Amino acid sequence: MKILILYYEIAHYNIPCFKELSKNNDIFLVKYDINISEAPFEFDFDFPINIYNAKSLSYNDLSNLLLEINPDIIFCAGWKNKDYLKLCVSNNDKITILGFDTPWNGSLKQWVSVLFYRLKYINVFNYAFIPGKAQYKLAAKMGFKKDEIKMGAYSCDFNYFKNIGDKFNIIKRKQFPKRFLYVGRYIERKGVLDLWESFIQLHIEFPNDWELWCVGIGPLYENKPDHPKIKHFGFLQFSEMSSLIGETSVLILPSHFEPWGVVVHEFASAGFPMILSDKISSSSVFLKDEINGFVFESKSINSLKSSMKKIIEINNENLLKMGEISTKLASKITPEKWVKTFIDV
Repeated sequence: MKILILYYEIAHYNIPCFKELSKNNDIFLVKYDINISEAPFEFDFDFPINIYNAKSLSYNDLSNLLLEINPDIIFCAGWKNKDYLKLCVSNNDKITILGFDTPWNGSLKQWVSVLFYRLKYINVFNYAFIPGKAQYKLAAKMGFKKDEIKMGAYSCDFNYFKNIGDKFNIIKRKQFPKRFLYVGRYIERKGVLDLWESFIQLHIEFPNDWELWCVGIGPLYENKPDHPKIKHFGFLQFSEMSSLIGETSVLILPSHFEPWGVVVHEFASAGFPMILSDKISSSSVFLKDEINGFVFESKSINSLKSSMKKIIEINNENLLKMGEISTKLASKITPEKWVKTFIDV
């Protein structure tokens, strides 16, 4: 099949899915350049794919491109780009799929958006492709029927992370690294200030030998704490993350709001126990509270401290067993399963 993908900014986790999709299909990707100030990722497109810069294309250019490609499926990521939407409206004889990761929150603004969608686009898209349960209710409110809602829209490179995790777990069984890991932007919404404060307080109240390693950049990088047990790495490319998997052991993601959170899938695949805030949607798939990690109340320093203390008090053998459960849960979504869901139209 020929598949036209209309995207905004792609992320590194899109690559293994597109690569798998390209094995039996012709892929045409229209995308914008990424925001290099926040996530300067370098992508390796080592597979057949046709890429177009959305910023250099007018609506007429897009329309002509579509006529030239004559795709079987049009995938539109989000409903904010007017040209993308207009293209789908004018070509609803094709199979059209709408992708989004916005969770349902029942706000007045969201109700207005739902009403607007139902009035203007309800007959445009054949399917909704969403990450999970958090987005299901919104898709249903928008008018998609049960058999028109596909879940599993985000997948990490499961085998890549699992293989790295398996390799390092052999070493961890002999010498377990007592280090928490945070991976994300240095912005308030990610809860990184809460994390630093919780970790520092915990060391004062409950002295221990655990460290906190942080990966990322953002406006709060200049405000990062100078603490002997906290290490900051700045931004790392995807390929540079593998060594950290071997040198750390428990993922912490303290976000105040996280529509999904593919990083959770990545480190679950690598066999990490996890501490996640209750505002992270992907926890519904990859975390079972008190089984392979802990859920804490977002923005609560005390709740986060309590979860970290629980991890510290668990022996190494049981932490490794928790990680094995994480990997098993992570296997629910893979690039292969992503493709199977995507093309099942």
